[in-house]
Amino acid sequence: MTAHAELIVVNGRIRTMDLERPAAEALAVSGGRIVAVGDRAAIADLRGPNTKVIDAAGNSVVPGFVEGHMHLFSGAAELAHLQLAGVHGEAALSAAIRGYAAARPDAPMLLGQGADYTILGGRPLTRHDLDRILPAGPSPWRHPTITRCGRTPGRSSWPASCMAGRSEPATRW
Repeated sequence: MTAHAELIVVNGRIRTMDLERPAAEALAVSGGRIVAVGDRAAIADLRGPNTKVIDAAGNSVVPGFVEGHMHLFSGAAELAHLQLAGVHGEAALSAAIRGYAAARPDAPMLLGQGADYTILGGRPLTRHDLDRILPAGPSPWRHPTITRCGRTPGRSSWPASCMAGRSEPATRW
């Protein structure tokens, strides 16, 4: 290779994700792609007058992560949901839901996430718990739905159950 690299990273613990050569001392980038990985001396040959050099100072360097499962739209939408991670007990859950609902008086549906199996101690959260916390308004969709996300296994899909005339959630995870 005779062309100069645009970027060289040296002095790092470079993880290649290549089983045959899992680590390297330096890497070179050109055209937005990693073009060489190896020892510092070999990569130094690719340095030109305009090459930017980054000293990783012994830190780990890993390839860019490509998340192949993230649901981009729903992930972004969840940023506006009521975050329930770390909320435990009916009093804390009630305060969180009521505060969230008060800040959104015109919201047709309230969504929360991050609730775990132990949010109410040893029993699952049901629509009856949610009815006590936030009594039904003119629409059953006004009730909060606790959704599943990541390691948050609790789901109460009772708004759909209400619309279908059921008294219990249609789905329990």
